Amino acid sequence: MPKEQVNVRLDVDLLEKIDYLVRRGFFKTRTEAFKEAINMLIKKYYRKLLKERLEHIREGTEKYPSLTRIIIKMHEEEE
Repeated sequence: MPKEQVNVRLDVDLLEKIDYLVRRGFFKTRTEAFKEAINMLIKKYYRKLLKERLEHIREGTEKYPSLTRIIIKMHEEEE
């Protein structure tokens, strides 16, 4: 995947915290720490978007029976 360099200004205390995690061995480099942080942030918001989308899809289906309950009932009937 192609890469592009990005310059970001951060507070010194935030960088010190990142450097501490690097020294403690959580990350090999600052870059690795930043990549992990950005990925976590993206996943957080993508989960939020997915949840909103699922809620929108489910609107109006509250009266329908639960598929989980239907499957459980089918298995119980087989026994």
